[in-house]
Amino acid sequence: MRGFTIVELVITMLIAIILVTLALPSFRELMIRNNVTETTNRLVHDLSLARSEAVRRGVQVELVNTGGGASWASGWAVKADSDPIPANVNSFPTVVINAAGAPADYSVCAKASGATTPAGDQNVIFNSTGALNHATKVDINIMRPDGDQAQSQYISVSISGVVTSGKIGTSTPVAPTSC
Repeated sequence: MRGFTIVELVITMLIAIILVTLALPSFRELMIRNNVTETTNRLVHDLSLARSEAVRRGVQVELVNTGGGASWASGWAVKADSDPIPANVNSFPTVVINAAGAPADYSVCAKASGATTPAGDQNVIFNSTGALNHATKVDINIMRPDGDQAQSQYISVSISGVVTSGKIGTSTPVAPTSC
């Protein structure tokens, strides 16, 4: 006799179903972590791009929230000022890059400390030396859909323009966890 009996096939299928059922929660968690990391990396890249463009062009460059308000989840853009005189910064007409936001149900919230403009939480402006121009510090949190702060990430931009990122912890920058 050759081949498999129906009992052997059913047992094999049951074992396969059990293994898949055990693996699905881990796969979902992996996807959530990857989305948080990917959104953080894109935002860090675009902040670094804005800073380097400000130095390269010798003008102010901003990373601006395209959705308005403190929530950056719908996307952002890097825009360069066409006027090298800092006092004339009213519009940033040259779009360097537009970026899609975070996946649905993720939140990206910003908080500018020492902001000199009313829209301080809606943009990050670098001057021609690469330093922040409108605030003393900007903190951005990238939050998971389940709100687990221990697995969420932050980005911090210092007054000198240095961009750092990491996991949210007890001593990390203070930005809203929901916006």
